[in-house]
Order: sequence, then C-alpha cells, then structure tokens
Amino acid sequence: MISRARIGTLLAAVVVLALIVAGAGVMLSSRLGNAPATVTPPTGTSLPMTAAPAATGTPQAHVSPPGSLPAMLDLAPDWLGSANLPMSDVARYADLAAASRRAGLPWPLTASSPAFARWRASLVPLALPTILASRGLDPVWQQTYGFSLLDVDQVLAIGQAPDYVTILRGRFNEQTLHDAWVRSGYQAVEAEGMTVWTLSPGDAIDLSAPASRPAMATLNNVALLPDGMLVVATKLSSLKDELKVAQGKASSLARNNDLAALLSPAPLVESFDSAVLVKGQLLEAANPRGTPGSSPPTVPTATTTSPATPPPELGKVRLALFGVPLPANAAGATPAQASPSAAGMVMLLRFADGDDAGRALNVIQLRLADGVSSVTGAPYARRVQPVRIRHEPKTPVVRIDLDLKDGQADWLSMIEDRDLAFAMWTTANGS
Repeated sequence: MISRARIGTLLAAVVVLALIVAGAGVMLSSRLGNAPATVTPPTGTSLPMTAAPAATGTPQAHVSPPGSLPAMLDLAPDWLGSANLPMSDVARYADLAAASRRAGLPWPLTASSPAFARWRASLVPLALPTILASRGLDPVWQQTYGFSLLDVDQVLAIGQAPDYVTILRGRFNEQTLHDAWVRSGYQAVEAEGMTVWTLSPGDAIDLSAPASRPAMATLNNVALLPDGMLVVATKLSSLKDELKVAQGKASSLARNNDLAALLSPAPLVESFDSAVLVKGQLLEAANPRGTPGSSPPTVPTATTTSPATPPPELGKVRLALFGVPLPANAAGATPAQASPSAAGMVMLLRFADGDDAGRALNVIQLRLADGVSSVTGAPYARRVQPVRIRHEPKTPVVRIDLDLKDGQADWLSMIEDRDLAFAMWTTANGS
C-alpha cells in the first residue's frame, strides 16, 4: 500500500506540473498575440462563394464588382507564359452595359427600341471581339447560337486568331441556348466534369459545319457555367483551360504577377468600360534610330536636342494595359462606376522594376512634349493631350492619362496604328 505521505507528495507534484503547463500556455498566447489562424481561400474560382465572417478588425480582401475588368480577368486562363500567345495581343474587354449608361440609354433594350440606333453607335469606342461586333446582331447568329449581342452585358476575349476563348456575362436563357445548340448540330461531350457542347470534338478548326461559319469557328465549343456565365472557344482544349480556372483548378490571368501590378489601384481599372491588354512587344522598336525600313522609327525630338546627345531610352515594357474609363458624369453612373480619371484613355505600362519605371516617366514626358508621331508626321500634341503622367515610388508601373482630341474611338486607332512611339523601348535597351 502507498502511504499517505507518498500520496501527498504525488498530489503536490501534479499541482506543480499543472501550474507549469498553464504558465507556458499564457506565455505562448502572449507571444502570439492570440492571433487567429489564417485561412487561405482557393484561387481562380469563378463560381459563387460565401465568405466566412471575418474577425473584428481583420482587413477584408478587395473584391471587384462582377463584370468589371479585374473580375473578368480573374475568370480567364493565364496564357501569358504559354505558346497560345505567340504575338502581342492578350485580351480585349468591353462593358456594353457601361457604354449604355455613358450614352444615357436604357439597358437592356431590344432591336425594336427607339434607342437601338443610338445604342449601336455607342459601341464604336468599345474593343469588342471583331466577329461579335460585326455579326452578333444578325438573326442568323441568334438562331444558330441562342443569344445575340443584345443579351451581353460584358465580354472578355483572350487569345489570338484563330485560337480564342471568350467569356460572356449577360442574360442568357438556358433552354433557348440548349435548343439552338441541338438545332445547329452541336454534340454534348464531357469536359472537366461538366457537359459542354462542341461542333468538332478535336482541336481541328473546321469551318465546314454551317453553324461554325457565322462566328468564324470562335463558337465551335460552348458551355454555360453554373453561375450563368457563357464561355466559348475555338478549340475544345482551350475551353478546358477556361473550365479549369472556373473550377479553381488553375490560376487565372488576373493572378499573373506582371498583370496583377497593372490592376492596382482597383478603382481605376474597375472604371474601364473597355480595355486592351498586350504584351510589351507591341511597344518594341527594333531600330532605335529610324533607319529607312525600320518599324516604327524613333520619335523625332525637338531641334534643341543636340545631335551628339542620343535621345533617352526606355527600359523594356513587359505588359501594357490600355483602358477607356467611364466618365464621372455619365448618365446613370454610380460613384463606384465613375472614373477617377478625366482622361479619354489611360495607359498602364509594366516595367521590370520601380527604377525602370521611374526613369521611363521622364522619358515619356519629354517625348510627348517635343515628339513627332512617326505615323502621322505631326506633333503628338495634335492628337493627344497629356492629362497626367505618374509613377508611384517603388512600383513597376507608369500611368499615362491622355485626352483624345479626335474623339473617344481614336484610342483603338492609336493602338492598331502603333502610334505609340512616345512609350516605345528598343531591343538594344531591353533586357
């Protein structure tokens, strides 16, 4: 038998041990500050998610409004580092609903609406996919695919001809879509665990099917997501890439490090009712001295520049985002939709680092002030008026706000003409 003295000794030891454990717990809690555990949400998902209530005082991650440029880019596959984008074009975005607000028009409307002609004219400054802009209102389009341009609120097209993925947000009737696809000869197949519809199950781009011709094969593969978004693609493999992002299985274009830098500040890019995203090679000038045959020649500078002093150069532009912001006085625009910029076009240029961006600021200012367009042969001041050029310290992005003297739609012409030599870098100077 254990003596009472022995039992007393054991009890005392237990009490001391408990006090030691409790004290250690208090010290550990004090060192950690009672911080709650951090939960990392899944990335790249486009399906509706219910966020758990945040602890009091915990900062909330910014969530862009549905249909805005950042929100649509967060649904797109990240092809920047792949062979899918051999040329400079990356994506084109258009917010038809915002264009209607800008024009003071009701939305949605129908082809029989008295405002239809004015609405169609309001689409001119938008970077709509070419085939959708030219054919999306034809009756044959509606009959073949089950929707028309009038059913679309926002659209984002990713890729280059002939391989595109297009994401459409709008008011689509599932039964109407289904009936049109069956009538047009689409086949139901399984991809990424869901049913999609295809005119050509392989990746061959075949225009032989009558249903392929109105959209020039860009709608050969179609799927309606659970949240009502319509995604279409030229190739079935491209549609699968999109579905992986939608299901959170792959990272989105918006999460790409280079592009993420261009999407801040969020209120600015959320105000764009149209945008064009390109790789920096669009702004690459292979021959910096403007030798005959070069494309494009260097921006000529003012005569005050000494011939012995070479003009300043830019570092390599990695990515460029051109956007048209919704004016703050647009009819029906809410404060969240109103642009923080009064410019007709905003250019966001992504450099390698903050030092390159800081140096580029001064070069671009000089070129815009004294430069002559290599496309028009006239000073840039006759086409654009700089509203502001800025660079936030330590950031790799330069922002250029330009007023367009020839009207809002001229921003697309400037990009297509590459009349952008004030922001061009040379191969010799790029890294």
